[in-house]
Amino acid sequence: MQSDQPPQLSTTPPTTDTISSSSSVSVVAPTTPSSSSSSSSAAEVKATPQEFQKIKSQNAILKKAIIQEQQKQVQKEKETRETEKRLREKVEEVDILQFNNDRLSKRISLLLDEISGMKTKQGGGGGGWFSGGASKDLKQKIDELEILRHEFEEKIKENEKLHTQKADLEQQHNQI
Repeated sequence: MQSDQPPQLSTTPPTTDTISSSSSVSVVAPTTPSSSSSSSSAAEVKATPQEFQKIKSQNAILKKAIIQEQQKQVQKEKETRETEKRLREKVEEVDILQFNNDRLSKRISLLLDEISGMKTKQGGGGGGWFSGGASKDLKQKIDELEILRHEFEEKIKENEKLHTQKADLEQQHNQI
């Protein structure tokens, strides 16, 4: 089937359907701009929802990733605060221990100085702790202890007397 119009020869490469005639000359079917744009528009319309869905799913994935990263960051900040808190507590504990250690070291050195001073007073440290003046102090303390023990026994006896007198008085009162 041939059309009534003479075939047109085209010098540009065919952009649409090429119609072959019985001759060796290829004839390009006339194309209207609206038909090509409508076919490309239709392809774009089909492609646009697919691209939109693809971008929408990528957007959802990226939102989830951002939320996860934000949660990780919040968790890391919380862990950092806890670590800093424990570090401050440990530093404070070390400072307190260092202070107490220094205080005890000074006290020990004072006591050692006092001991060495007592040994030099006793004549060079030859007699030990209970030689010289220390044995006199010990004897005096023992004598004081015996006096206090004797006074304590007397108070116990006096307390027993008062207790028996009270019991006798209560008995007399109950008889009346």
